[in-house]
Amino acid sequence: MAITFFSIGTNLGNRKRNIERAIALLEKRVGRCVKISDFYQTSPWGFVSENEFLNIAAEFETTLQPLDLLKVTQQIERALGRARKSENGTYCDRIIDIDILFYDNLIINLPQLTLPHPLLQKRDFVLTPLAQIASEWQHPILKKTISEIKKAGFFQHDNFN
Repeated sequence: MAITFFSIGTNLGNRKRNIERAIALLEKRVGRCVKISDFYQTSPWGFVSENEFLNIAAEFETTLQPLDLLKVTQQIERALGRARKSENGTYCDRIIDIDILFYDNLIINLPQLTLPHPLLQKRDFVLTPLAQIASEWQHPILKKTISEIKKAGFFQHDNFN
């Protein structure tokens, strides 16, 4: 069994229901959900929108290999109504976004998948929920725990509501 952490967010429709549906599909297709953070409402990151995001972090156990896991998360996003990752290379509103943050302590650099997620230390909307469920998890590249990374404040500050 591998341990994997996800960041799940949405800023369209019934946001809480979108996340609950994503979790249910992940449990069906990925493996056992171990922990889920509280819901956090944040402003969009990397683009302007009137729609606030709802974000969580989740820990799962899985037997899927990393690329298979990526394929499944993308299938779930499409099943929930997500058509694209960005618009003309710019982030945009989304019904669901499932990012793989960690897969055990693997370091992967492939065109389709980079692990750990390369932007997680810059995103407070990822670090805050992740610290709630995995504060002592060590980043295999930075060699710091999630709580240490959060305290260091490398991220672009979000406006939590």
